[in-house]
Formats: sequence, structure tokens, C-alpha cells
Amino acid sequence: IVLLERGEPARQNLEALRRSVEDRTESVIVTDTGTNSPGTALILNGAGDILYERSANPEATTLAIEALRTGKSSNSGEYFVELVAPPPALIIFGAGDDTLPLLEFTASLGWHVTIADDRSNLARPERFPQAARVQNLDSALAGLEDAAVIMTHSYEQDRKILSALLAKDMKYIGILGPRRRTEHLIGEIAPGLSLTAAECMARLHTPVGLDLGGHSPAAIALAIAAELQAVFAGREARKL
Repeated sequence: IVLLERGEPARQNLEALRRSVEDRTESVIVTDTGTNSPGTALILNGAGDILYERSANPEATTLAIEALRTGKSSNSGEYFVELVAPPPALIIFGAGDDTLPLLEFTASLGWHVTIADDRSNLARPERFPQAARVQNLDSALAGLEDAAVIMTHSYEQDRKILSALLAKDMKYIGILGPRRRTEHLIGEIAPGLSLTAAECMARLHTPVGLDLGGHSPAAIALAIAAELQAVFAGREARKL
């Protein structure tokens, strides 16, 4: 069955999709599938405000609010409730050549990827056309994204970045380099965060990536992207 709509319902559906990708805000679209007049019944934004309503419908409203609460779509038979969530947001700290494969992998998954580096000769939008944004470190650290991968190859920059990220509530923080190097960094910054070194290390993926083998930039990027995908999907990254 294919549902075709036009006019205001179609426009508001497209607007919900635009907000998800560009503004990174979620919406809920409730489609009436159980009557003789199927179509979009209700659209709410992430705050629960009505963006579109065909007619007053308490049941549709209840289902939409439940989708916002649980973060899940549903199908009651009478209504299809779709949670339109923004794609995962990733900051890659570092604008060296080895970040390019990781950007390609994650952008191809539809993620919202930011490249952050203070080296203006490298952090240029034309070098990273697949990135949603290219920023300096301070601008990137001022925001809050879902995940971050640190690949600056600079001890001082890594210390600054880790100090900021470990104070945030993030789904994933990975850092390139030997675990011993990371432990040394954590030993320096943990006291200033009022955290133990063990608590800091527990929040990190270090060394970053799954053990897939290979040492080329592309192989390392694949290992990192695979681990990120597993974390976002809530999977253990084991064989099917």
C-alpha cells in the first residue's frame, strides 16, 4: 500500500524531515491507517507542540507523546506512529589526512559529522566536502554532540579536548593512540574533573575501534566506524 498526500500534510511531513537533518530536532508523525480516509493525522515536535493536526484526536496525541517519551516508533493497527529522530552526530577532532576515510564512512551512513581542528591550513570546508561543519576546537567544544573521535596526534590538544568532553554526557568518546598514552593524559586531567582516573577511562574507548586487523588509514577508519555503529545500535559487534 502506498499513501500519497499533497498540500499541507505533505508540506509538514517534508518539514519534519528537514528539521531532523538540518536543525537536528525530532518530530513524531502519526498516520491514520485504519479508516476510510487515511493520511497524516498529527505531527508533534520534540517539545510536544502541535505542528499539524487534521482534527482533534486524543488517541493520536497520546500515541505521539508516548513515542517521544520512549524514543520508539509504533504501529497500533489504527495508527502508524513514526519518530523522526535526527541522525547521529559525530565530531572528529583532527583534520589530518587520516580523518578523511573516517569522514567518508560515517557520512555514507547518513551521520551529521563535524571536523574540528585549530590548524586553519587543514580545517578548510573544501578539504572535507562531506562534513556538515568544519570548525575550530573552541567552537566544536562549545556544542554537545552524540559522539567524538579524537585523532589530532597532538598531546596538548588531546588534553584540552578530553578535559572538555569528559565533563559532558556523551554516548561515545574514542581516542586514537596507545592506551598507555591515554592513561598518562587521564592522570593529568582527572583531578581537575573531580573524577578518578578509573572513572575517566571507563568513559573512553581506547584504543579506539574494533579489532578488525589492518594498519592503513582506511582499515583504522573502518574499525572506528564499526565500533561507533555498534554503540549507536546498542549491539555487541559479534558475528551474526
